[in-house]
Amino acid sequence: MSDVYAGVDIGGTNIKIGLITGQRKLLAHTSLPTQPQAGVRQLVIRCAQAIGDLAAQAKLRRGALRGVGIGAPGPVDLRKNTIIFMPNLGWRNVPFARLFGRALRIPAYAENDANLAAWGEAWAGAGRGTEHFILLTLGTGIGGGMVLDGKLWRGGSVSAAEIGHLTLVADGEPCGCGAKGCFEAYASATALVKFYRRFSKRSGRRAPALPEPVTAHAVCEAAKRGDALARAAVDHVVKFLALGITSAVKLIDPDKVILVGGLAMAGDLIVRPLREQVKAIFEASFPFKPEIAVGRLGERAGMYGAAGWAWWNTAGRRR
Repeated sequence: MSDVYAGVDIGGTNIKIGLITGQRKLLAHTSLPTQPQAGVRQLVIRCAQAIGDLAAQAKLRRGALRGVGIGAPGPVDLRKNTIIFMPNLGWRNVPFARLFGRALRIPAYAENDANLAAWGEAWAGAGRGTEHFILLTLGTGIGGGMVLDGKLWRGGSVSAAEIGHLTLVADGEPCGCGAKGCFEAYASATALVKFYRRFSKRSGRRAPALPEPVTAHAVCEAAKRGDALARAAVDHVVKFLALGITSAVKLIDPDKVILVGGLAMAGDLIVRPLREQVKAIFEASFPFKPEIAVGRLGERAGMYGAAGWAWWNTAGRRR
């Protein structure tokens, strides 16, 4: 068996952990509750134990596990290899790389989770073999990651690809970041539910099949069934998705834009009209022809990216 790398994707609710070979084969995986109230050290202990259990399950030989990558929701201090701030967990300046390295006695590397989702798709998913692409996570908000010239692009302050906070509308819809008019305030799953409720209130009716609380998935399913209000909300979000994506493409000129997250999973309901609108915008006056693709790794993109990041830092750079 080839060298094996552990990927740890730390989310606000759950932690995804997998063992993946340098040839990108998933050997074993599991999920743990995050339990941030128990503290950082307990999290590391539980993850290290889970990795040991997975190694036994996969019958790894001694020394086969060559590194571990850790993705967490926050900006990274590359010099110190720490996560600076994780607002959803309430933690600051966490030296995950050092803690995991000590617990497992292997090299460890920490990185932002959205960046690692992009790296996962580059290493083993829809971005493999693509030199330049943008990844958008279409969930509660809109996150982003960029691979340029085959390398993860972080920017001067290690905060590149905050695509969800591009300003699309001056003094527009309020965003969770405190600003107004941000991309994610118009084109995220949260925005879809918001616009559905708004359109429903104006019309004086609601689709009776939608459960409370209304979710983006429920709105998409109602639109597929032909509900006019749900369809209008989807169309509104797709219009702004196209505007945000074309704005980013004009700046970066990627070969692909890869979509992951709940809205991307809606399939042709969103992706087909989005492709058509992006094509129409560029055909009018610009030569850009990016492929709009759906990620192949689903919810495991961050886990693959974390393992792939460990591979890149221990073996990949030399190739």
